[in-house]
This record gives sequence, C-alpha cells and structure tokens, in this order.
Amino acid sequence: MLNRRHIIGGAAALPAIVIASCGVTPAVAATRSHFEALRLEYVAVQKHGNAGWDDDHPTFLAICGRLGEIEHEMIHKPCASLADARAKMRFMMVLNDYGTVFDGDDSHAIVADMSRFMLEDAA
Repeated sequence: MLNRRHIIGGAAALPAIVIASCGVTPAVAATRSHFEALRLEYVAVQKHGNAGWDDDHPTFLAICGRLGEIEHEMIHKPCASLADARAKMRFMMVLNDYGTVFDGDDSHAIVADMSRFMLEDAA
C-alpha cells in the first residue's frame, strides 16, 4: 500500500494550494458544506504532489501539515447537517482512493459522527 510520501512525493508551491482552497465563490460556498470545501481542498493538495521534493523540503512539510490539518478537522469537528455527513462520506472515499487509512479510533469517530445524520433519514 502506498503511504503519504508515495502519494504526494513532493508538491507544487504552497501558494498554489492556498489559491486552490480559496477558489470557492461565496455563492457556491453558501450551498456547500464546510466539509465539502475541505474535501475539495484535500483533493487539490494531493493533486499538487509528486514534484520530487525531498522529505525535509519546507514545501513538502507544509503540504503534509495541511493534509494532516484537514484530516484532523474532518475527524474531530462534528457534522451539523446531512450535507456535512455526505461531505465526510465523500472524504472517506477520497482517502480510500489515495490509499490513506485512519486508525480504528479515528475511523470510528468519523463514522459515528456521519451516522447520526445519515440514519435520521432512513428511520
């Protein structure tokens, strides 16, 4: 299985990542979950990988740091709506696509949070 180093074996310049995360217009942001915006940023950051940076290069470290921040927020910030839960579920699918695996506690936390909203509609 690939680890984060293999997936983002480096990255483009950090300003490009910041621009990608700010590219959502207010009108679009109003209809989208905060978690959906984070998911899209995560994908953009991952796509800037494989630029051949060394493991200790500041840009590579910054990108790994941002990915970790997004993962932390997705796990620990609770959903406030079904849209949030759906965005977190799409995020879990993105993680799977990139070969990223949370430990059992983190997986449990994010699934338990999503389930509160996803199971409401099923009842």
